[in-house]
This record gives sequence, structure tokens and C-alpha cells, in this order.
Amino acid sequence: MGPLMNGNGYANGISQHLPEDPSLVQARFSDVPPQLDIPVSGFEIGEAVEVNLEELLDDPTELCTLLEQENAAKFYWMTIALAYAKQGQMDHSIEILNRGLTSLNRGNPKEKLGPLSLMCWLYLWKSRQAPRMVHDGQAVGETRLKDSYLQAATGVLNEASRINPAFPALFLARGVLYLLRASLQLPSKGSAPGVPDTSERVEILKQSIKCFEDALRVSAGKNIMAVLGRAKAYYSLGKYAEALDGYQEVLYRKPNIEDPDPRIGIGCCLWQLGHRDEAHEAWERALELNPDSKIANILLGLYYIHDSSHYAITDPAFGPIYRKAMTVYTQKAFKLDKELPLTCATFGNYFMMRKAWPTVDNLARKAIELTDVNPLASDG
Repeated sequence: MGPLMNGNGYANGISQHLPEDPSLVQARFSDVPPQLDIPVSGFEIGEAVEVNLEELLDDPTELCTLLEQENAAKFYWMTIALAYAKQGQMDHSIEILNRGLTSLNRGNPKEKLGPLSLMCWLYLWKSRQAPRMVHDGQAVGETRLKDSYLQAATGVLNEASRINPAFPALFLARGVLYLLRASLQLPSKGSAPGVPDTSERVEILKQSIKCFEDALRVSAGKNIMAVLGRAKAYYSLGKYAEALDGYQEVLYRKPNIEDPDPRIGIGCCLWQLGHRDEAHEAWERALELNPDSKIANILLGLYYIHDSSHYAITDPAFGPIYRKAMTVYTQKAFKLDKELPLTCATFGNYFMMRKAWPTVDNLARKAIELTDVNPLASDG
């Protein structure tokens, strides 16, 4: 394991040269301005309507009508859509983009590529939040499932590809689409020794790697999200050493990056490779940078649960370690996001030991329905 011995300070997610200035870290949606001036016709030159993007209207219809009347450029449509997305109002954001695309139909088709790309990402985001199956008692069609949003994202990507198949943003989006598509496939039952796994899930993951490599090629190697995506695909294929190299490369090139945080991936790879303490250090560093990281919290909870398993329940050393796992980390992760599948599965096991069956059933259903991880879906 060469990467663990290189001493560059990045092997386990701990950067030795990370600047302390938090302003150097670019947060998600940080490029959305607090307000936007929309030029209007029929008034004096330079006249504009100011839109507050931090206190948005509950219904964007009026804004869309204004943009349509003024034949607004794609910049205005996309900025307002992003402002709604920043506040978690994805459905409104998609609605705005749909009306914007209709308005832009009158111009150059290439003007639609940006809005289409953004719409694709919103559908992928919605897929991550949607259930993978219908809950007992729900009618089919009552709730949109993950696959439904992935189909919508595929349709948008195909429309954009017909306009310009070489548009750089499409390679990355399609790679993520394949990653999410692979997460819905049944786990492989395993191939015979020496026989390559040719299951549909593996083939989809290979396609995702090709898309991420295409994204790197067209960006001259600068697309750091493509490096992250490829690392995730390698991890999903069980190629943990290759995945570790990718996550470490991201951290080396972007030591300030926190969202997404490569230290999480570094720790997961190290864990799978048997380096448990180094994985713990990576997740601790992730939590140090973002104390409200629900992923870092639950992974540290699992680390201490594993650590407690080395002791008998009657051993005095067991209690403090297990309590730390559940009350310090797992409970914090659950408070941050009660829908996080891994946290639901962890707490489900905790309540199962206490025979609190209704609570176990509720948590297990959440874990199975919402997860993007096949073992959680298949094993609960």
C-alpha cells in the first residue's frame, strides 16, 4: 500500500498545508447572488426590476411571466432556478427551467444547453432523495421513485446531446446518472473464480468510469468532480486501492474541498483495505472541518461500534465505547438527518437488541426505501 507510506499528509485525509481561512472554501451555491436586476423594456435605458433571491416568492409564476415578457436571456432563468434550488425548492426550480426552455425555443438551440444541464442535475438530486420502492399501503404512482427521476434525467440528457453531444457538462452528468442507475441494480451473486463479473450493475459502472474519463479528457484533466466520480465508481466495483488513489488525488489538488468531502471516501477505502485506525483519522478530520457532517458522524459511530465489539458486553470497557458510538455520533447524525439510510440501519440494530419492534420496523423501512447502497436495500 504505497499511498499509506508516502508521508505527503494526504494518505488518510489529513492535509498538512490546509489554509485556515474559511473564506478560501467555496460553499455550494456560493455563486448565487443575493439579488438580481432584470432589465425591463418600455422604461428609461438601464431600468430594471430588482429580485431578492434570498426571500423568494412561494409561487414563481409571476417571476416566470416577467422573464417571458422581457425575453430574458438564459442567465436570468438559470440564476433564479438556482436560487430556488439553494433553498431546497427543487420542484419550483425545475418548473422555472421548463418555462425558460420554452421561452428560449425561439433562439439558438445551443442556448438551451445550460438550462438542460441544470435540469438534469436537479432530477439526479431528486432521485437521491426519492424512495426506491413504493411503501406498503401506497398506491403505485402516488410517489415518484428514484427510477422515475433517473428516467427524467436521461430524457433531458438525450435532448441536450441532440443539440451538442460534445457539450462538456454532459459527460459528468451522464457519469453520475450511471452511478445512480447502478445503485438500483440487484447485487451480483458472484462469479466463479477467474470468471469476470459481467452483471448489468458492473457494466453500468464501467460505463460511468468511461464518462468520467471523457469529462477529464475534455477538461484537460481539470474537472475535479470527474476524479471524484471515477473514484466512487471504482469503490462501487470493489477496487478500493484505485478508489483511494482517486480520493487522495482530489485532496492533494484541492486541499480546501469540503463539499463533497474526499476525506469521507479516503476513510471508506482505508476501512475496506483493513486500515481501520487510519480510516478513523480521515473521518475525524472531516468532522473537524464540518462538525455537522452527518456522514462523518455516522461513520465515526460505526467505527466505535466496531471497536466495542472487541469486548464482551459484561466487560467494563464495552459500555463507554458503545455509549460514545450511539450518543455522541449516531444520535448526532440522526438529529441532522432522520432520513439518512445508514443512520436508520444503525439505530434499527440498536432498537432490535432492545426488542422495540415497531421502531425497528419503521427504521428498517426507511433504510431500505431511501438507500443508494445495495447491501442496505437487499439485507436491510
